[in-house]
Amino acid sequence: MTEEEKAGFIEATMPTGFKQMLTAFEQLPEDKRRKTVDDALRRLRQSQSRMQAAESEDGQPSTNGPPIISDELQAKIRTIGLTTFYSQSSAQTKAELAPVLEELQRVMESGRPFRGR
Repeated sequence: MTEEEKAGFIEATMPTGFKQMLTAFEQLPEDKRRKTVDDALRRLRQSQSRMQAAESEDGQPSTNGPPIISDELQAKIRTIGLTTFYSQSSAQTKAELAPVLEELQRVMESGRPFRGR
């Protein structure tokens, strides 16, 4: 896909997808919401560990890294996701998902997912 096609696809599908995920999350019983958050945090941390382990000795990412997404498209994805999250979710959902957002922030601050791009 070209960058323009990727951007169009993201703009057309992400807001609806995020709304559906938020609605499904909010309909879960409290114990399942807690488990979902715990699982998401565990997977984020495992992914971070795998990325660290996959780097070669010269500090370059492995050849099987995630697809390259332009900085502009990454910014668009973050904006759409966060705008949808903050405008469409309840206060309780925002509070329950705060640890996931904090972990994502730590991953982003490390810069590790974007090295070599």
